[in-house]
Amino acid sequence: MHLAWPLDTYLFPSPSDDDAHRYKSIGDASLRCVLDAALSVERRSAGWRRVGSFNDVSLYEGESAVQGMIPFRIVAKASATLEEIAQIHDFSTHAKCQVYKSLYADDILAMTTLHSFYPRTPHRPFKQLYLKWNANRSPVPMIKDRDFIYVEAQDEVRLTSGRRGWVYAQTSVDVPGFPIFDEAVRGNLYMGMGVVYLETETPGELHVIYHLCVDFKGHIPHWVFKLGMKGRARNIQFINDRVHRLRLSNEPLQQPSAPTSPTTCATCHRHSHAFCKHRCCQACGEVVCSKCSRSWRLSGLAGDSRVYKACVCNVCSQADETSPSSDGNLHYGVGAHVASDDGSSASGCSTDVAMDLSYLAVYQTKKKMT
Repeated sequence: MHLAWPLDTYLFPSPSDDDAHRYKSIGDASLRCVLDAALSVERRSAGWRRVGSFNDVSLYEGESAVQGMIPFRIVAKASATLEEIAQIHDFSTHAKCQVYKSLYADDILAMTTLHSFYPRTPHRPFKQLYLKWNANRSPVPMIKDRDFIYVEAQDEVRLTSGRRGWVYAQTSVDVPGFPIFDEAVRGNLYMGMGVVYLETETPGELHVIYHLCVDFKGHIPHWVFKLGMKGRARNIQFINDRVHRLRLSNEPLQQPSAPTSPTTCATCHRHSHAFCKHRCCQACGEVVCSKCSRSWRLSGLAGDSRVYKACVCNVCSQADETSPSSDGNLHYGVGAHVASDDGSSASGCSTDVAMDLSYLAVYQTKKKMT
């Protein structure tokens, strides 16, 4: 699919005050809806049928009274911090959208942020609201690609147990004057579409609950719809890889180089020859062979949106995998949404649902159904 969309040159007009207020209201409501759908005590016993699993990532299919929309839910764990997840989902500029599309989302054909409503500050690093558009690749070639225009709201949540979470919610909106593309069918993201990341008892580990409420419009066979959802579930299992890329991107790396004379791999001690080329690790500078290193596609630092390849040896890669990255612009614990056991809340977006991590046990005890 090649969209006739001048992403780099088109300047979308800023929303009017009335439209901005409407988008913010939709964003707040969608955050509450995602939290309610994913974590409320009332919904933890709702009927979900397990339809697949991929490396500890489970996919569940639900029921809906809305024609054309079948809810799906993905449950997994990730080795990451909330700060890292929020940094990956920073869409404040078009360049950052392109980095995300290039490194983290191969099913997205095009993405841009039409308007960013909140500047990222040390006092509210997690509170974000974007007006976005993206086009998604169809899982099968005989069906048209889909595109969406929507509000994406992001914020922090804090449970009464003291554990923190981070949530983003996406809801389709009507934007006057926004073009319709012949190459794609405009889909609809229902309120309740989003992801909740929750801290676990293990530092550096997160629960992931991905709630999908999508109407792709048009005539799509159910098996194609399910195929697309399974593809999305497989993408969830790559969260760890995404975070690993982020951590490597935050490391100071050397310029790429290769030894000019025969060498010995610092890890396996194999000698270089015509069929075993050695390279220098850009993290530690040691000479390593291709089996003891990997070429990573990383993003630039300090606003540099370029994507480049870097050779990192397995030793440095594994060490970095267990070391959370740091970002001076991200601090937590300020302005977080707090949910109490009786359903009351304070600060941030309010909600009237009680939060309970035992909801996760529903998925852990369900038997697989064919």
